[in-house]
Amino acid sequence: IPWSIITILLCQIKGILLQQANKPPIIEVADTIINEQPKFFSQTPKEGLEEALSYYNLEYKDIVYAQAVLETGHFTSRVCLEYNNLFGLYDSKNKDYYKFNHWSESVIAYKEWIQKKYQPPNNYYTFLREINYAEEKNYTRILKEIVKNRKDDKRRHTERDSFA
Repeated sequence: IPWSIITILLCQIKGILLQQANKPPIIEVADTIINEQPKFFSQTPKEGLEEALSYYNLEYKDIVYAQAVLETGHFTSRVCLEYNNLFGLYDSKNKDYYKFNHWSESVIAYKEWIQKKYQPPNNYYTFLREINYAEEKNYTRILKEIVKNRKDDKRRHTERDSFA
């Protein structure tokens, strides 16, 4: 069994045990317990995904964020809301989408299952097409539009703030 799957399963087991104990979740780092978690643990994916992508050190954050937007219908799909799965990660063996206890676990899974396959300096959009990430033939074109629109929105927001 790959370590990535073991890690995810251990995180899920830990989450269940913590929920049963009615204690707030904690992060264990080496032998130290940190009582404060990153802010995104208490946020919705829409609010906290950018921070989570940075926290877990994913590459091509703008593209990955766009994938979450596209795969979840702007964070409104059943797979997002009920399965905490932001990237449409599918379990072909069980013929269902993977289920996660918290949406941030799907970020970790994406990093381990998808980005681990990426070989720089290849173009990330080309990589997604080559691994057949999505059935939609215009998938990368749509992602590029989402990335561009988000950058334009951020630029407009920054310009508006500078005039205030």
